Amino acid sequence: MQDGTLNLSARKAQTLFTPVLDMPRSSMQKLPAAAPVAACLMILSTPHLALADDTHSNTATEVAAAADSTGALDTKQTGGAPDSLATIVVTAQKHSESLQQTPMSIAAFTSEQLKDLGVTKATDLLSHVPNTSFKSFFGESQNPTFCFRSICLNVPYGDGIEPPVAMYTDEVYASSAFAQALQFFDVQRIEVLKGPQGTLYGRNATGGLVNVITNKPTDTLQGSISTEYGTFNNQQFDAVISGPLSEHVRGRLAAQTHRRDGYVHGQVDGVDANDIDTGALRGTLDIDLAQNLSLELAGNWFKVDQGAEAYALNGTVDPNTGKTCSMSQQMTGNCVGIYALTDDEGNLNVSANSLYGHFDPKHWLGADIPGNNGDTVRPRNDITSYGGHATLNWQLDGWKLTSISAYSGGYKNITEDLDGNIQYQYDDRLTAKADTYTQELRASGNWSGMDWILGGFFYDDTRHLTTNLFPTTYYNDHSKKDTRSYALYGNLDIPLAEKVKLILGSRYSWEDVDVNFARDGYYTDPTSDQHRHAFSGDYDGKAVLQWSPTDNVMTYASITSGHRSPNINSQSQYGTIDASSPIDALKPVKSEKLISYEVGSKADFFNHRLRFDASMFYYDFKDMQTSIYKTYTTDDGSTVGAGVLSNIDTVHVWGGEANVQALLMRGLTLNAGFGATQSKIETDEVDKDGNPLNGHELPFSNPTANGGLSYVTAIGDYGMIKARTDYTWMADHYFSMSNQVTEEGKAYGLWSANLGWISPTETYQVDVFGQNLANKKYFVYMQNLYDYTQQVVWGTPRTLGLRLTWNYR
Repeated sequence: MQDGTLNLSARKAQTLFTPVLDMPRSSMQKLPAAAPVAACLMILSTPHLALADDTHSNTATEVAAAADSTGALDTKQTGGAPDSLATIVVTAQKHSESLQQTPMSIAAFTSEQLKDLGVTKATDLLSHVPNTSFKSFFGESQNPTFCFRSICLNVPYGDGIEPPVAMYTDEVYASSAFAQALQFFDVQRIEVLKGPQGTLYGRNATGGLVNVITNKPTDTLQGSISTEYGTFNNQQFDAVISGPLSEHVRGRLAAQTHRRDGYVHGQVDGVDANDIDTGALRGTLDIDLAQNLSLELAGNWFKVDQGAEAYALNGTVDPNTGKTCSMSQQMTGNCVGIYALTDDEGNLNVSANSLYGHFDPKHWLGADIPGNNGDTVRPRNDITSYGGHATLNWQLDGWKLTSISAYSGGYKNITEDLDGNIQYQYDDRLTAKADTYTQELRASGNWSGMDWILGGFFYDDTRHLTTNLFPTTYYNDHSKKDTRSYALYGNLDIPLAEKVKLILGSRYSWEDVDVNFARDGYYTDPTSDQHRHAFSGDYDGKAVLQWSPTDNVMTYASITSGHRSPNINSQSQYGTIDASSPIDALKPVKSEKLISYEVGSKADFFNHRLRFDASMFYYDFKDMQTSIYKTYTTDDGSTVGAGVLSNIDTVHVWGGEANVQALLMRGLTLNAGFGATQSKIETDEVDKDGNPLNGHELPFSNPTANGGLSYVTAIGDYGMIKARTDYTWMADHYFSMSNQVTEEGKAYGLWSANLGWISPTETYQVDVFGQNLANKKYFVYMQNLYDYTQQVVWGTPRTLGLRLTWNYR
């Protein structure tokens, strides 16, 4: 990973990080989150500490020139191993620049790095970036959303709500949460930007964004075929062909299929769950319309057709004491739930074997679900996504005009065994259909030494959503949500002195949201023709002061703001459908707004053999949108409660992160990263058990760490050998704002490795790889469901595989 640079030796880095990683959670909470980073920033901000790096002959520009289009060095020129770290060029700020000169916290991964790390989808990537993770209310294959510095989507049924961390592919916005679960394939680079990106990327990027850049058509005929096989009958096949179609037209076609059996065995019907079955296709045309005018046409299709995630039900009470189990106890499966807790008189009874206790992560109790018409329904996760874009670039005298017209659509049909057992109490079907049109028009150039960008953006999104709770029709929800947004934005880089630059950005957005809703079913009174509307105008701004005391050291300080547009949860299962009710499920919520204060530094040392970056941040978060459990007293004195979309008054988030990359010797590279985030909620709201949320922390406010070693060397006339091993770690973390022990994930670390051989002509490549090699047990989702019972989804166990690749160039 090319994420920054560190002014510490490997031994000093270990001395700095190891005591922190070994701390218990109670001690970690007392430690200022950004303490290690603060010291690093003080060191890096001092120019004379980098003077040893000013006299080298190989400049960053020369290193960049030696890199290929993916940012990797041409190792054939260096005997199979580079003499310095490569420079990766990113486009995070809508223009090309070195990652080390980009004044924000950003990580970038090349296609080869993604393969070596075993990254096939977005959720795999985040464990290799400090202070990032993913959150999913239904397991990692169903609506996972990104969490950057504790900023997540905190709404269980969120197909009608856009996440606060955005995803772009080739500058096209992916508005649907389920689109973030799609596979990565044939990509040139992935950039991970932390912090609000409101000025250049607009709405719904308060936490940051993931920027995916795919491979482009080539001037010469090229192609590749890759196939792999592994544990759980894992089978993946990738194929790419690229080249000229005529003198002025180039094309590229990429395809992928991926299948894997489930790793959780069904005790009732013997069918394995948590399987994978996906397919993807992408085609791109590059057309030279004139000498200074080019057009890119691209289309994509993606399909998921697999079983739904297996929910396991875990008891949370110690059968010996009747008290709540610790997280370590819960993971052993020796705690009990509702059916072992009480006898007919309501007295504690731990002699019976609980249905929910003694849980083995290899088994689950779910099965086929009876349908409304006496048939059975297998829990399924079916997603189809498709779209295309046309990008026109017109290079004029001293400036450039870019137009991006895009359409994306898709639909999702999830049938899930919601209660996770053979008692068919609560099972549901969720469907969503989305159609999104976007148009961006921007101009960029240089005027009097100042780089500038001016642009406009249009967004039109329609979603049809249904929620059906069955087998008995408790209710059927049907809704249509229309969102239309307009924005104008600008960005200006102003040189204040030879080594100082001021970057200013502004954006103003208008948004209009309409929802039409209907509900029926015996569980609730029929409701039809319900309409809700929300409108807002929001401003986002940015001011960054960048100082480069030497060619190899850059420091920055920034104030940026972002917003998430007003929302209406049109796919809510809970609450009444009554605009006058305090628990109106369709209640519009205000825009959430975040102001970020960040300082950071990046540096290269020892002829680009040591690289480091560090940053500290503080977020002032107002009106955060989240699902809150609300109650009220009816006229007859009874209490009614439901979880509804609401605004949290104030949230404070602070922390820091640091990354190091070091070339220890020719061919041997070390990378490591550490991040810590803390947060505090200020609100009068309570959780579903009536406990105040004030003073609680957000989900995933916890330290993370990652580290790895990679080695590449030539073996004479027999090609090259490359090897890589990585370890990622996450501390104890909460899955919800209630901060209960029954919704607290235990710390875990995952170890992976890859060993490969590349032929002398680079035509053939063989890789042997493994993920979660220690077979660590961990949760990717957890909810305190009801009556001392926990709903959990286990992470993927140990997997091994073999990959064969053939390249034609």
